[in-house]
Amino acid sequence: HTCNFEVVVHGRGGHGSQPQACIDPIVCAAHLVTSLQTIISRSIPPWSTAVVTVGQFIAGERCNVIPDTAKLTGTIRDVDPKVYEIIQRRFHEIINSVCKGFQCTADVSLLQAYPAVVNQDHGVEVVQRAAEKLSGPVETKMVDAGLPIMGGEDFSFYLNERPGCFFFLGTQELLLRGLAAYEGAEDAPRTNCICHGTSYDFNDNVLPRAVLMFVRIIEDRFGVDLYTQEEVLEGTGKEKGAKMQRTS
Repeated sequence: HTCNFEVVVHGRGGHGSQPQACIDPIVCAAHLVTSLQTIISRSIPPWSTAVVTVGQFIAGERCNVIPDTAKLTGTIRDVDPKVYEIIQRRFHEIINSVCKGFQCTADVSLLQAYPAVVNQDHGVEVVQRAAEKLSGPVETKMVDAGLPIMGGEDFSFYLNERPGCFFFLGTQELLLRGLAAYEGAEDAPRTNCICHGTSYDFNDNVLPRAVLMFVRIIEDRFGVDLYTQEEVLEGTGKEKGAKMQRTS
């Protein structure tokens, strides 16, 4: 489950040389950044999975001026509605209490984005069978290490309407080779940076594996034979209308 938030802290601006005549929203918002982190560390059971991240802190335009407002934006991630209820309650309690302590007020917006991705067993089994059919240079093993992941995903809306399975294809490689290489960069180290990272570089070598995975999923779903692994990897597949034979 993904929820984005915006908190606008209201104080009273003035000259930076006279803070006693002001109500500083920056100091208040700075305390909010650290206090909100205690929701996960002190209000959520340690066996639960959740995240509260402040991604933006926007305030002021001049180095010697205390502004009227400071804005925080960020995201909340969880996999359990009951955990989100705790986060939501503590989120408002902390903001109200901290702002009161610094004589500020705040406008709080919680914007619901995506529900949690929950795979159905049948969909997982289909993906498992598809992965087991890949061999040689595209051999694929299905693992659940590192799950759950707190990334927001709009595929969750599909899973709320139809059975299915959301899965990742690993792309990590030590060196730039094959489809991922470019002139002058052969055997250069890969960044393997996660998405949204500033040095992210999509690994094109995963494309044949991805094509084969989806071909095998379609074959499993409709009970047909489409392309062999060799035809896909060598790019020699032909129109297969005559070969789409039903399997018993």
